[in-house]
Amino acid sequence: MNRSFNSDWAASNGFSLIEVIVSATVLSLAVLGITSSWKLADDKALAARLEERSMRILAAYAELQNFAPKYLFGQATSSSVTDSEIQGVPLNPGETRNGFLYHPRHVDPAGRGTTNALFDDAIPYELTLLVDSQGQVLRLTYRLPYLPDSKGRLIKEVRVNLRQ
Repeated sequence: MNRSFNSDWAASNGFSLIEVIVSATVLSLAVLGITSSWKLADDKALAARLEERSMRILAAYAELQNFAPKYLFGQATSSSVTDSEIQGVPLNPGETRNGFLYHPRHVDPAGRGTTNALFDDAIPYELTLLVDSQGQVLRLTYRLPYLPDSKGRLIKEVRVNLRQ
């Protein structure tokens, strides 16, 4: 059984260059699709986390506005108080408080780890007590970092039912 070298036999036992290029292209497109959907999932998870955090802040301030003792109202108007001193003080009409909705773990880009900060402050919010014809409204405003300003600015409001 003497087999001579057959060119058809050699061509059928391996992949051609075209097949390798096509498979590499298909695999690279699949990887691009997976990474873009991963980014979308991360953005949606952050938006859900911020939504939940903003609603907790609004609920806490609405409860503070509704049930705080009368002597606490008007204390935060002094310019000498710090942010930590006014956390448990209700807002006055037109007053604004600022804070951060998101505190990701601090990553030192140089990798030295010499900083003492464990977390960073990200995604600032602004909380304002407004007065309209129906009463008082707490308005919380923040911006999603991955959307342009026109679409990324979110406003959450809750009406305050002051006890009489």
